[in-house]
Amino acid sequence: MATLWEQTVDEILHALWEDDPVFATACGVHDHDHRLATLAPDAIAHHLDRLKQFIRRLEQFPEPLSLNDDADRQALLAWLRGQVIDWEVLQWHTKEPSLY
Repeated sequence: MATLWEQTVDEILHALWEDDPVFATACGVHDHDHRLATLAPDAIAHHLDRLKQFIRRLEQFPEPLSLNDDADRQALLAWLRGQVIDWEVLQWHTKEPSLY
C-alpha cells in the first residue's frame, strides 16, 4: 500500500501531465500523446491554481518524512515554485516565438 507521500507525488505528477501533455511526453508518459498543449488564458490560470495548491499541500505536509523523502519534497517544492515564477512572473509563454 502506498504511503500518503507516494500518493501525493502520484497525484501531483498526474495533474502536471494532464495540464501539459508535452511535459508528459518529455517524462516518458505517453497517455496524453493525442493531445496538444494549450496556452489559453483559462488553461494557464487553472494550471497556476493547481501549482499553488500543490505548493501549499507540500509546505504543510501532515506526515513526518524520512530524510530522503523530505529532500524530495523540498526539491519538488522548489521546482513547483519555479514553475509559478515562470508562468506568472516571467510569463515565458508570451515571449517564446516558437510557441506561436
